[in-house]
Amino acid sequence: GRESKLSGEGEAFIKASQLTGLDPIFLLALAAQESGWKTSKLHSRKNNPYSIAMYDENPECGYILGDEFGSGIVNGAVWIYDHYYCNGQITLYDMIYGPQEYSSAKDDWIGGITDIMERSYKYILNN
Repeated sequence: GRESKLSGEGEAFIKASQLTGLDPIFLLALAAQESGWKTSKLHSRKNNPYSIAMYDENPECGYILGDEFGSGIVNGAVWIYDHYYCNGQITLYDMIYGPQEYSSAKDDWIGGITDIMERSYKYILNN
């Protein structure tokens, strides 16, 4: 029920999921939460949908993850898999309260992502 500039990026989320085993709905929710549904000019310019290395004090330092947003979706998912999942940080809680902190937003971050995931699953199941 929301217009999203992420429309048309489905294949990239599927490819990212196939390469990493991460849930494509999780990857969509994380990208939506972090990039404002791809409305952030900084995220779009760096093709960095997951805010990797975009720290609050200097978001411009964030990584450039590809030549286009779709490759950023895939490359960023691989980065998340390598730096979090493979190190045992496999839940949202682990990602922000574990040894390597993903977000400083804490519970608001978890709530935002889980809300997008829940709405996405409901949409899929009802269509």
